[in-house]
Amino acid sequence: MPTAKFLMEFSAMDTISTKARNPVLLNYVNSTFLYAAYGYSLPAPKWKFIYCDDTCAVVEVLSKDRDMNGGRKCELWIRVGRKEKIHLSAATEPCKTFFLSSCYTPYPTEVYIASLCE
Repeated sequence: MPTAKFLMEFSAMDTISTKARNPVLLNYVNSTFLYAAYGYSLPAPKWKFIYCDDTCAVVEVLSKDRDMNGGRKCELWIRVGRKEKIHLSAATEPCKTFFLSSCYTPYPTEVYIASLCE
């Protein structure tokens, strides 16, 4: 199974006035490629946050082409603490609903496998 590891650093960009936004909200992610298994290649990831709340986010993967009808290629990110299991719940339902209605992802795939990242 192909494996890659990235360092993800989240920060707040001053794209809107500080009066209009909560200073602890994060709206930017910088990824640094750390490691890939032999033979594994991946373009530099670029994401656009199109929905987020306290439990999850839906990001458009800008490094992937849209489908023939212009549908977005997206990822659903769920907030999980260390040693916690990933699961969808009532709290993540708004993200899941947005993902299913706004993104073209005919074959959803779980890209994070905790045992590979320990």
